[in-house]
Amino acid sequence: MTMKRFFSVSLRALQHKAALLFLGVLVGAGLAYPWSCQRIHRLTQEVHRLETEAASLKDQLKKYEELLGRRDTVQADRIVFIYRNKVPDYVKNVVERGMRDRLSPHIGKDLAKLDPLLLEQALDGQVFTVEQTQWEVEIRSIRITDRLEFSLALKEK
Repeated sequence: MTMKRFFSVSLRALQHKAALLFLGVLVGAGLAYPWSCQRIHRLTQEVHRLETEAASLKDQLKKYEELLGRRDTVQADRIVFIYRNKVPDYVKNVVERGMRDRLSPHIGKDLAKLDPLLLEQALDGQVFTVEQTQWEVEIRSIRITDRLEFSLALKEK
């Protein structure tokens, strides 16, 4: 047997083998397509979920950064009044509203730059009228931390 005859293949046999190879590729691709589509779909959903989660975390981080930035400033919800004597709640509500109005120019200012003596002078001795009774504010102490805390006593005039 010669080497030439060993490697010789007829054109028809070559076409037949090529057709079988092509058919195998098509069948393999046809079987792999649904599996790969399902995997791509799952990966796409996972990417979408992660993008949504990342956007949510970015929003949350932005809120925390804003809160940290505002910690050193006077905020209306961080003004606290502590009463040293017994006062009816309706009187406390009127007095607190009036005191917050007096403090409104200071909202947004840096806490470190507030002068407690100036605040005391602005608020001490204020008189509020509640149901034909006058109440005078006596500031006992002012504490400035991450909030403004006023210790006060109300005297009926």
